Amino acid sequence: MTIREEEVKLGLTREEESFVESRAKFARSWPIVGTAMLVVLLVLAGWLLFTRPMLINPWAVLSGLETGTIPDSTLAIMAALLPVVMLTCLFVLVVALILFSVAFSNEKKHIAIIRRMTGASPNAPR
Repeated sequence: MTIREEEVKLGLTREEESFVESRAKFARSWPIVGTAMLVVLLVLAGWLLFTRPMLINPWAVLSGLETGTIPDSTLAIMAALLPVVMLTCLFVLVVALILFSVAFSNEKKHIAIIRRMTGASPNAPR
C-alpha cells in the first residue's frame, strides 16, 4: 500500500497521526501537572501568609502601620499596596491555570473526535 492509499484509508498521514498522539500525551499529563502547579501555588500562598504576612496580608500591614512596627523608611502607601499586588499576582496565576485546564480539556475532546472520525478506538494505545 502506498502512502497516498494509506492517507485515504485512515484519513491521517503518519505525521498527522504522530502529532495527534503527541498532543494526546500532553492532554493526558495535564491533570497531574495542573494539580501539582495548583498545590505549589497554594503552598506558596500559605507559606507567605505565615512567614511573610506583610507580603500577602493587607490587615497585617495595616496593623503594623497602626502600631508603628514598620520601619519609618518604608513608605506607608507601598506597604499598603504590597499585599494587594501579591494577591493580584496569585489571582492571575490561578486564572492562567484554569485557562490551561480548559484548553487541555478541549484538546482531549478534539482528539476523541479525530479518533472517532478515523475509526481509531478511543481506548487505543496512546
